[in-house]
Amino acid sequence: MPYACEIALASPYHAKDPEVLDYPDDWFDVRERNGKFWRGNKIQIGTPLDPSEVPHRFKTATRADRLPDMFDMPAGFMVSDVLRDKIEELEPGVHRFFEAEITAKGGEKPAKRYWLFQICNLVNAIDGEKSVLSMIEKTDIYSRWGVGEGAEARIVLRKEAIEGMCIWMDERFSEFFMSDKLFEFIRKNKLTRLDSWEVFTE
Repeated sequence: MPYACEIALASPYHAKDPEVLDYPDDWFDVRERNGKFWRGNKIQIGTPLDPSEVPHRFKTATRADRLPDMFDMPAGFMVSDVLRDKIEELEPGVHRFFEAEITAKGGEKPAKRYWLFQICNLVNAIDGEKSVLSMIEKTDIYSRWGVGEGAEARIVLRKEAIEGMCIWMDERFSEFFMSDKLFEFIRKNKLTRLDSWEVFTE
């Protein structure tokens, strides 16, 4: 069963005092995503990016030895080799990993190698008729909050839209999704801390 996920907001899963030192000039430009214009981080558009289009230098006040194998920075998720290799095993050649130079607290460099991770599966998989979700005001984006008194949020995904994927974004939902295989690998090996909840497929 897949999971909707967020990286836990606590430190070090969200790096302390994060800085991106080399944003490209157009990083926050208005972008088209599936025929709709939106303003956001370029790494979220789903279209595979080139190394010249992304930042590579980062800084944080978190100690180097406390950084987990997956954590959040303003430009996107950082993943270590162990998670990169697992994603490539499950979905070879789909996603993008860009070399990242991270300076941690006191100028230390992490012993692990990290990559800026771009999820390149962007789908429209939520079945709105079978799901129990609210809609964020003045948008077409679903939310699991505010579904009404006594109601319990529920997401149902169209199975054929996510077939074979281990990690993906949905164009109408702010959190990302993982297959049970990838989720259990992260949990078993304690690679990061995820706030998560099960979703359904039909």
